[in-house]
Amino acid sequence: MTLIDDRGRLFGRLNLVDAAIAAFALVLIPIGYGTFLLFRSAAPAVSSVTRVPITAEERRLAGGSRLSAKLKVRGSGFRPMLRATIGDVPALGFVFENPNSADVLVGETAPGTHDLVIYDGVQEVARAAKAVTIQAAAPARVRAVGTLFDLDEATARALRVGPLAGGGASQGDIVMLGDVQPGRRQFASARADVEVAVPDRWERHAILILQCDLDPRGIRRDRAAAVRPETPARASTTRARAARAAGRGRSGRGARCPRPARAGRSPPAARR
Repeated sequence: MTLIDDRGRLFGRLNLVDAAIAAFALVLIPIGYGTFLLFRSAAPAVSSVTRVPITAEERRLAGGSRLSAKLKVRGSGFRPMLRATIGDVPALGFVFENPNSADVLVGETAPGTHDLVIYDGVQEVARAAKAVTIQAAAPARVRAVGTLFDLDEATARALRVGPLAGGGASQGDIVMLGDVQPGRRQFASARADVEVAVPDRWERHAILILQCDLDPRGIRRDRAAAVRPETPARASTTRARAARAAGRGRSGRGARCPRPARAGRSPPAARR
């Protein structure tokens, strides 16, 4: 039997053109498989999870949400579009650094030990079992002494000792209230501060316990004041508008809280 007969068939069975096409297809199979292996994304894998200090940049990325922890995740195959969860709770952010390192920002999470789970879209691609431990800790609180001001008479008389509205003890508590007094405004002049009565507005002296956060620079912050623990506390007057108190109040004024003195300046006198 000849290799190619007089009708152009290979071994008398296959058309020569068909045989060439089949051979070309067989050559393409390993080429295609090699290209797939070369350009496919590696599956993410987690080798270690370490808790690291929170910086001001992470607090900015959190967008005002409460940030409880920052995790340094090391491994391989990380990509910018991945997301993470702590157990069943979505993380505030998955910050890609390079294919072998990323930061996970943890928000409000129940105390306990949780898995760190990484997703690509809705598909789980990596898991570190029992890699995250959240410890229960009471939030820092600050005692603020001052005046709730710019209230209408009904609101001023409706204020009661107890939790602030809109979040209960997580926002703070009113622990003491003074008598209802006519409203006043304070204006600064070159020689002295001048107080002027405000018609139809009322105010009440108050003591509040407010929740605050410790930022990375060691400054404790809340709506009314800042405290640097290593600096001796000095009284000062701070004007700040707060959330509605007891469900009906509108604002707060003169919250007197410990405040660090700036270098080269004496602390301002507290309004009594």
